[in-house]
Amino acid sequence: MKKRTFKLLTLAFLLTTVMYNCKKKEEPFPDSPDSALITEINAIEVEEITVTAPAAVTSTESSITASPKATATATALASVTAGNIPPAVTTTAAEFSSVLTPAEIATLKAVDATALASIQANGTLPAALKAIVDKIAADPILKAYLPTSVLPTVAGVSISGTRVAANELVEAIAAEEIKDECLQKAQAAFDAVKLKLDNKKTSETAKVTAAYTAATAPLAAAETDCKAAVTVKYATLATQVITIFATTQTTLESIKTILGPELYDVYTAILNAQLVGYLNAIYNLKAADLKACTAKTTAATNNAAAARTADMAKVNANYAAALAKAENRRLALLQSCHNQGGGN
Repeated sequence: MKKRTFKLLTLAFLLTTVMYNCKKKEEPFPDSPDSALITEINAIEVEEITVTAPAAVTSTESSITASPKATATATALASVTAGNIPPAVTTTAAEFSSVLTPAEIATLKAVDATALASIQANGTLPAALKAIVDKIAADPILKAYLPTSVLPTVAGVSISGTRVAANELVEAIAAEEIKDECLQKAQAAFDAVKLKLDNKKTSETAKVTAAYTAATAPLAAAETDCKAAVTVKYATLATQVITIFATTQTTLESIKTILGPELYDVYTAILNAQLVGYLNAIYNLKAADLKACTAKTTAATNNAAAARTADMAKVNANYAAALAKAENRRLALLQSCHNQGGGN
């Protein structure tokens, strides 16, 4: 009986030993992701940009230059006295008479205040008068009696009075089912960092937008001031030109009997042709300068927009790079929730 009892106890001991050795050795899964990875993901930032200054708008001013021959003609007329008509006076008259017909000289002689006012107001010349002025401007000798002008330029483009005016990255994160506390903490760490990155992108975008606004906000007022200055400039210039020619016309009237009817008529035509040429040039330059004011605004706006586009590309690239790093660390955090446990 004792022998049988001993065998039963021995069997129970062996069975208990086998069951213990066969039991799987387990360690609990972690409650939190790897702290070093948390530190790494929290350190990820969107790199700040330095706002790009818009390129400066290059421009050159228009100009009008009086004809040296016209000045010499006025001087010669002023020196006419009884019995003394300088050769320059007769030479000039001969040059015009050889190119213009008597009818064209008569048309020029008939130019009155109404025609001059129309030229100043809208640059309009009667067809017959325009044809004569164009003929003088095309003649290699007579064109020297007209003023020369230089058109304004903006961004290297010549502006004439007849010129016609001128991706956000999308990020998606694959949804992952969160089943335990560690995974939830890993996802929360990523969400917090992504929110930080999103907020930084928003502030960087606002910085770029503010720079664009600061660059473009003054442009409308500057254009208005520019146009006002142009209007005053050319009104003053037209008044000065008319005054100068009125003085020369007074001189011509004072020597009318000395010159005789033929020379007097030719010189009346010459003075009117020069005055019409000046006023026409002034009108065209005024129109060109007014358009240059607008062109400067357009160019400055375009330059500011180009700077904004370049800066936003940097903002988006920096955000995408930071988010990619955060995504990488997010996966590492999720993996750390699984890899810290184990068994034999």
